[in-house]
Amino acid sequence: MSNLMMMMQEMARAMTIQAQTAAAARVPTGSLDQDRPPSSKRIICSKSFNRLAKFSKGEDNWKEYNFEFGVILGSESPDMLETLKVLESMASEVDTGMVRALDEGRADRMNLEKMSKELYEVLVITTEGEARLMVRNIISQDGIQAWHRLYRHYNRRTF
Repeated sequence: MSNLMMMMQEMARAMTIQAQTAAAARVPTGSLDQDRPPSSKRIICSKSFNRLAKFSKGEDNWKEYNFEFGVILGSESPDMLETLKVLESMASEVDTGMVRALDEGRADRMNLEKMSKELYEVLVITTEGEARLMVRNIISQDGIQAWHRLYRHYNRRTF
């Protein structure tokens, strides 16, 4: 019975993520926030992450959180998701400066620093307990560094 309940919960989560992705795909680009200058538009909308269960600790919880986080982030900013996927293989501490050094042209196209700040905000909103403490310890509010630190700590695969 408990296995059935767990399977139903997983299906409900997957359906929620699919609905969010479909809703994001239906929003016409360029129609929102037309009155604001381009520099003030958000690249990563934190509201999209509201339904994501907060992550606090644990390798199993991390796997679920990271999967759902990736699905939502991929619909918000495919460039940032691709960047984070590349960084998964790096064992040493990574920050926005290192990512910029790897490919400056791409970093400029992505508006990397702004996107990293928005990623940091999303991580603060979607974490609690031990995980939020790890995020808060990134004084520079570098979202890439915060995500990478969480990834290295909770993803126990050998690099």
